[in-house]
Amino acid sequence: MKVLKFGGTSVADSKSIDSVLEIIKKNDCSLTVTVSALGGITNMLSNMIKKAAEGKRNYKSEISLIKKRHLEVIEAKIPIKKQDKIFSFLKLIKSTILLAIFSSIRKFWPYFFFNLTYMLNTMHY
Repeated sequence: MKVLKFGGTSVADSKSIDSVLEIIKKNDCSLTVTVSALGGITNMLSNMIKKAAEGKRNYKSEISLIKKRHLEVIEAKIPIKKQDKIFSFLKLIKSTILLAIFSSIRKFWPYFFFNLTYMLNTMHY
């Protein structure tokens, strides 16, 4: 059994993901595959937290870019008939993910509760 982990630039976009799929297909043994965030997404999330902690309201630009990057991969790699299920799933988990991000800056929670609520209500997949 092999364990393969892909992250960062190896899963940066749909073309990179194609390369990962080829590597997986070439293996003829039992595999466990782990995939982390798309390339650059972790840094974007960190920047978003930093901006929020500093009281900057331009964190939405990070959210829009993260959303755009994921939508591009979904539209390129997921058959159109299955995309609705993916979008529904993303709507379900977006509040959980954002809550986890903002819970890391708990001392700022009262200030960000309003912003988080606003952000959740204005994000649309």
